[in-house]
Amino acid sequence: MNYIDLAFIVIAALMIIAGACRGFMVSLLSMLRLIVGIPLAYFVSDMYYAQLYNRFVKEIVYNNVLEELSQTQSVESIISNVKELTASLPEVFTKDIDFAGALSLEEISRVITDSVIEPIALVIIRILIFAAIFIAFYIITGIIILAVKRTRKKEHAPFKKTDYVLGGAFGLVKALAVVFTAATIISYISGIIPQDNSFIKQAESSYALEFINTYNPLFK
Repeated sequence: MNYIDLAFIVIAALMIIAGACRGFMVSLLSMLRLIVGIPLAYFVSDMYYAQLYNRFVKEIVYNNVLEELSQTQSVESIISNVKELTASLPEVFTKDIDFAGALSLEEISRVITDSVIEPIALVIIRILIFAAIFIAFYIITGIIILAVKRTRKKEHAPFKKTDYVLGGAFGLVKALAVVFTAATIISYISGIIPQDNSFIKQAESSYALEFINTYNPLFK
């Protein structure tokens, strides 16, 4: 047995023990925080970020830009400064800027708002919505987890032993997923790293790695 074998055994054992100690419901809710929370936050932010910008932010930005430009000496200097600024920004944060026909400060302000500020503001709003939804979901699931833990501490809590057993089984499933993924990665890099590497030698002599890959659905 080498250190790769030992690592696989320790990881699997710790995940099974942790699952049993936490119980099935707590383990499941903890996993749902990521599996559901991230897609939910992405979906909501993707659906509503543009609407929030157009409804609450766009006109405020436009009015502020117009107010700032009204203190500038000339239209030509405004256009020159804006083009210089946008040239230094990544393309993802800017739209094609066309000042053709924009002769008044109002028209120039609208071009700047739509082509310079809007792309950046949309990214910021999308990130803020994503963070807000994910944090809210995290807090809600945390409250549920706390309630489950308090219920389980009661002496005659229903399905208490079953919850622990299922938690251990759930930990085993997670351990298998981690072990299969790690074994696949190790097997892959074994084919591209020189064979005289000490880690590769350990991998080739690992009984655990050989056994895991025999049943590994990720390893072909």
